[in-house]
Amino acid sequence: MVMDGERCVDVLSLVSGYGRRIIVRATARFCRGLSCILGPNGAGKTTLLKTLAGLLGPLAGFISFEGRDIYSYSIRERARIVAIHLSSIPSLPLLKVRDVISLGRTPNMGLTLSGEDIRAISEAMKMTNIEDLSDRYFNQLSDGEKRRVMIAMTIARKPRVLILDEPTSFLDPFNRYYIFDIIRRIADEIPVIVSTHDIDNALRFCDKLYYIVDGELREASGFREIGEIYGNMVLDPFTLTLEPKLCNSDKSIHLISGCGTGVIYIRKYRPKNSITAGPLYPNDLDTMVLNRLGAKIITTLEPSPVDDTLKMIYNAIKLVVIDVPSYCRPQESITVVRRAIEMGKEVILIDPKSLWLDLK
Repeated sequence: MVMDGERCVDVLSLVSGYGRRIIVRATARFCRGLSCILGPNGAGKTTLLKTLAGLLGPLAGFISFEGRDIYSYSIRERARIVAIHLSSIPSLPLLKVRDVISLGRTPNMGLTLSGEDIRAISEAMKMTNIEDLSDRYFNQLSDGEKRRVMIAMTIARKPRVLILDEPTSFLDPFNRYYIFDIIRRIADEIPVIVSTHDIDNALRFCDKLYYIVDGELREASGFREIGEIYGNMVLDPFTLTLEPKLCNSDKSIHLISGCGTGVIYIRKYRPKNSITAGPLYPNDLDTMVLNRLGAKIITTLEPSPVDDTLKMIYNAIKLVVIDVPSYCRPQESITVVRRAIEMGKEVILIDPKSLWLDLK
């Protein structure tokens, strides 16, 4: 049952694919707000979005909008309801930006542009901040500008559902953020469904996160799930980046670090050995992230943090000490380094600046 004013796309036992080849199964409800679908290449994101938009018929199941079967609408009616932008950007050498955006009005317009069409085009250009590009030829634009034009074209249609397939692919960090900010504002009014590999912005902007694994659409309930869908990875909940799990070997490297410098060390040097670390403050960034990645950590809350750490160092092939500021460095770690030197352990001292960090 659709509540008054609520626009929802209901997907029930949907089977999507090509011929007899099943790609993805889905049951979900997409209402007003931004829903993002994650998953590795080939998982079936594009296939699912094409089916939701009516470009690809379902092999089984049901898709409805506001309680009505989406396929009971005529093609023209469906095009007015659902606008989709696929990841590829077309080559349109003879068209100016305003002409490209006007194509979005095709399902609504007659033989010529009406006043309503012109207003919709202008509003879409204003929302995507491309008014100054109006008279430029589309093929002369940068990738980021072209992407904004294509999104403006879909917005100009005034759809009741917007579907976007990897709208930030090949864009720089600023334009990825900018595109998501635009999409977020649209999602305040209508359901917007986006497939993306842009995990940090998805976590920042999306109301709901879904992922496709083993050919099935699932709603994500936590950070751990998201990392696992990309194989041997862990999602760092602080930096919102995917990190590879640490190697598991008989030989280990011990880190004395803090304030996230241990994580940066691992990113830069990609060690092929197991990692141990400590003593660290229990709420240190290294403590929380390295533990997730599979490192063995000693914190200052342990009954004997110094002795326990020295046992790890004794068995390590390398002792790496990152020269962090005093607020990142427990007093116990200073004691550990002094006693490790007395044991005859060689210390490799690293300046945080060599890791592209300036903590001081």
